[in-house]
Amino acid sequence: MRHFLHSTQSLTGRLALLFAGLSIVIVSAFVALFVAALHWSEDRMGERRILLDRDEATAYFQTTHEQHVQLDPLTDAYNDWGLVPAPYREALAGQTIYLGEVLEAPHSRMVYVGRYSDQGEIKPIILLSKIDAVEFQNNELIIVSLLVLAATSLLMLTFGYILQKLSTRLIDPLNQLDQQLVDSAGDPSVVFSLPNNAANEFTALAKRLNDDRADINRLIKREQAFARYASHELRTPITVVKGAQNLLSRSELTDFQQRQIGRIAAASEQMEEITGALLGLVRYERDQEASDCRHLCASEVQSIIDLSHAAAEAKQVQVTLTAHGEPLIKAVPPIMRMLIGNLIQNAIAASRHGQIAVNLDDKQLSVIDDGEGLAEAPNSQGHGLGLLIVHDVCERYHWQFSLQDHPEQGCIAQIRFTD
Repeated sequence: MRHFLHSTQSLTGRLALLFAGLSIVIVSAFVALFVAALHWSEDRMGERRILLDRDEATAYFQTTHEQHVQLDPLTDAYNDWGLVPAPYREALAGQTIYLGEVLEAPHSRMVYVGRYSDQGEIKPIILLSKIDAVEFQNNELIIVSLLVLAATSLLMLTFGYILQKLSTRLIDPLNQLDQQLVDSAGDPSVVFSLPNNAANEFTALAKRLNDDRADINRLIKREQAFARYASHELRTPITVVKGAQNLLSRSELTDFQQRQIGRIAAASEQMEEITGALLGLVRYERDQEASDCRHLCASEVQSIIDLSHAAAEAKQVQVTLTAHGEPLIKAVPPIMRMLIGNLIQNAIAASRHGQIAVNLDDKQLSVIDDGEGLAEAPNSQGHGLGLLIVHDVCERYHWQFSLQDHPEQGCIAQIRFTD
């Protein structure tokens, strides 16, 4: 029922039902008004006619001594209440002036009760007219009402047909666009089309949808091209660096040179992981629904913390992990290393000394530092690629990320893995 009431596909039918209901009300009211107007006009005609007969009867009684006269086949006039038929005399008891219809068919009469002067004497005058003889009979009234009903119904049907055609012409293009959107879901190469008689606004809407789809298609192709070429373009220099580092490590080097070789190896490894994670965002996450779920275990988080051990030790910051559960995720390990590592690097950069607490449970991961808070942070965008990557990863996996001040000191960066 909700789909029927709120769908444009049923809008034409709902308009037709609404117009049909309004038509029934309008036709019924029109027929009722017509019948009422017909009765009213008949009564007014009978009243004007009996007033004309009153003048004729008054003149007749003033020139004769008769007390009853039949003016025509319809009207009788009296100037003596005793001569008036009993049913009408009883219905008019106590009336000295009256004009209207009394009794019910077939004995109904249009009645005039008044007075006239005859040689200084005031006498009553009563006129009874057979009003039913000149009014519409029931069968005639039914026929006329049916004719009016048929004429108005024909007009309403004609207007309803025109309304249905106009509403169909107005709504069909929108329904066609909706159906094409449903049929072409996931295929940005489909071009929307509308009939030539569609309204200008719908044609403009279809053109804008086609333009937007073309832009999306270009972006997808650009992303696919990046996924194809970035692996070679980014990994080749890293491979060269790692190869040169391996060759150098085989030579006799001083302790200082060995330390530099170690730094080169660590930087190369970190660059390779970041490159893999960034490529994973482009290449893998479009198919994340098909990815296998896995648990983010404490050992994986601890290994990520260990990668930042040198930076934490240089600032005399201690990073501790407290695990009370293992959340279920779909992200691959390189992405989690980049994501959690970025949060830890942000916390280290914001801290001058003290402790950073990493808490893990079944639903969320939080990183709490002892820095000066968001208001005093020198780099609000975070370390390296910053929080932009964190936001992007969380948005792709429908996680909830928040960064806020700690009630006591520092910041709380939190990733909630479930709704």
